[in-house]
Amino acid sequence: MLMAIDSSFAAATYTRIGSSFNQLDGSQWALIMYSIGLISSQPLITQLSLIVGSRAVLLFCYCAFAVGNLWSGLSVNFTCFVIGRAITAVGSAGMNTLVQVILKDSVPARLFTICLGVIEITDASGMFLGSGLLPLIAKGRYLQYLNLLLATLAIVSLISAYSLRSPAEAVADMGGPHRVQIANGDRISDDQNHASYRSIAFSIMKQVDSAALFLLPFISAVFARLSSDAFLTGPHLQIWTAASLLVCLVAVFCWAEFRVVSFPIVPRYFLTMKLPRIILITQGLGMMAISSVLYIMPFEAELSPSKSRNSNSGTVLTASYIGGPIGSLIGGFVIKRSGQYKLCILCGIFGCSVMFICHAFTWNAIDSVPSHVAIFIQGAFSDLFCSPLVFALISSMTGKDRTRIMGVYFLLESLASLFAVSISSAVVISSVTGCLRKEFGNMSENREIVQKALENMDFLWTLPQEKRDLVLRCFEHGMKRGYLVSLCLALGAFCFALQVKQLPADEEEHQTIT
Repeated sequence: MLMAIDSSFAAATYTRIGSSFNQLDGSQWALIMYSIGLISSQPLITQLSLIVGSRAVLLFCYCAFAVGNLWSGLSVNFTCFVIGRAITAVGSAGMNTLVQVILKDSVPARLFTICLGVIEITDASGMFLGSGLLPLIAKGRYLQYLNLLLATLAIVSLISAYSLRSPAEAVADMGGPHRVQIANGDRISDDQNHASYRSIAFSIMKQVDSAALFLLPFISAVFARLSSDAFLTGPHLQIWTAASLLVCLVAVFCWAEFRVVSFPIVPRYFLTMKLPRIILITQGLGMMAISSVLYIMPFEAELSPSKSRNSNSGTVLTASYIGGPIGSLIGGFVIKRSGQYKLCILCGIFGCSVMFICHAFTWNAIDSVPSHVAIFIQGAFSDLFCSPLVFALISSMTGKDRTRIMGVYFLLESLASLFAVSISSAVVISSVTGCLRKEFGNMSENREIVQKALENMDFLWTLPQEKRDLVLRCFEHGMKRGYLVSLCLALGAFCFALQVKQLPADEEEHQTIT
């Protein structure tokens, strides 16, 4: 729930926090650095859990989550806030992966679906709470106070997790070089664990190399920001970042498709399995489309009238979060009755594409009731194709490699979200900037209007009505182009989804999946 509250609240408030620091056009860096933190820490957390145990790494993730939220809550400028978000992402990465891994390894199969359902309900409750809190504390720097509250709750959770010992942990000890692992009915002795300890320690060295590759953008961003006040503003760096990430995605695809070089994060046999590879590509493109829209929605909410825009970001995301579980339930019901993974996936992506077209070509005020209904339907369609993809991926995995493969899944998902936010922000900000400069010209007074409009959305409501309408039209132009990017990504996911084959599943597997 802590992770859900943090992520949903951050997604709903990043534009408002950017405006409070006069960094509206650079506000997406809070999301970009959060994604980079997820990507950088995911391989190391997965491997550390194999060496020191899941429980110890989970405690470390609680600490990182608390420190990151404390840093963000006490930050006095936007750079410190962005760094705090990156530290928070380290804790979120472990909390996201390890809880599911611990459940899968320690809970009996007949109870796993029940526990997973409870976690999903808790996660959805946290999302509702995080996005719903925005109307209450949406003024000024009060948004940062929630970070301090989350840091306090994370410390309480850390103490609770340290003092409590579950029955499953008492049997399997949940990690460490001297543990007894139980996987697929086989007991692994202490001697076998000692023999594999050195090979695991050597494996983590390769993960450090991989993590360093993803840490370079974050380190470069910090040093560039310290040396240049204009680093987090303007679309040029965002375009460069998006282009670099596109190269990374193409490289990952080539590694998976042609195995040009060895990729240490991904098991070799996993690259040779056609079904998981297509599922990952489809999920990656789908996550890009969804993440692109989730970036645009809070930004778009700032265009609403001043009396209601404080609450729009929260209510918009809440509508999407409410629609998500409904789509997931529909997908689970269809899979349980007929096993039609492909039908759910194609219907979900097609529905999302239709909603993106409606947003792009029939855009209206986001505080209207039809807009909220459209966002609710869009959230349902999103989970209608995301959930079956995850179900299909889980069905194709073996128990002994589940930890590593789920780590790969979350790693690529974070990379897809990072790319989507980068390219969407580049398209939106570039379009808005170009339109403003075209409409206002190069007069000194107008240049000041353009600069302030890109720094703080509250400035718009101090302009005369004629100029305000002109600025709003430019922002609407940028929003529509952003939705067209999401539409292209969704169509790409649809093309790959056509290649997903039906999984052979017996009745017991269907019950486990649902």
